[in-house]
Amino acid sequence: MSYQTVDSTNSRDDAIHVQNALLFVADRTSRQRNERRRYSTQPREDHDDPDTISPIYDKHVRCGGTDGIKSFTNFSQSEFEDIWYAVKPRVLRHWNVGKGRECPQTGKDMLFMLLTIFKISCTWEVTAALFNFTSATFERMMTKFLLKVYEHLYDLFVVDEAATRSMSNLVASGKTFRNYPSALYAVDVSFQQGNHPHGPHNEALHAFSGKHHLYGKKVEVSVSPAGVALNVSDHEPGHPRQDHFPQQ
Repeated sequence: MSYQTVDSTNSRDDAIHVQNALLFVADRTSRQRNERRRYSTQPREDHDDPDTISPIYDKHVRCGGTDGIKSFTNFSQSEFEDIWYAVKPRVLRHWNVGKGRECPQTGKDMLFMLLTIFKISCTWEVTAALFNFTSATFERMMTKFLLKVYEHLYDLFVVDEAATRSMSNLVASGKTFRNYPSALYAVDVSFQQGNHPHGPHNEALHAFSGKHHLYGKKVEVSVSPAGVALNVSDHEPGHPRQDHFPQQ
């Protein structure tokens, strides 16, 4: 009888041990899978150091989480990562290369701050304060970065998108304007922030918007039925406002 009791106890202990081992392995496998998802399967570029970090972006992810990134850029964290990997090769080839003093900010941090500027549309003083920079330094740094990447961004996210929004594609997919089915896009006027014009203060007042409390100009924006902006016109002084933007 005692032998049967010992065997039963041992079997029970063995079963508990195996179950605990299985739970541990399953948990470890899940952790490893989640860790692998954090990294790209693509090989690193030569000048993308494995120890490189993006302190500004990483800080906002750590402290604000996914919601924080979306509040700053209007993109979720995964969407921002997709944008970054799309422009990463261009940034690595043109940012902080060649002679001269290198910018201490990484390309990923610069993209994050650039998208923040586009999202909030405030003065340089306000956006610079968000990242603990002086306005003059921040404006110079962001302008330099934008000049490096804007052509690639335009080709990637505007030209390629516009190519998929042809009239034949809109008709075939049933995504035309409901009240204007023959219209390829709608045109409306938008305010585009700019710098203070050169010259006397009185002559620069024409560029100041009392509504926005910013210097800038009005430009025409072409928008597809899907709500995607496909083109922005050059500013022409005295150009009349158009108020015929179809809602459907």
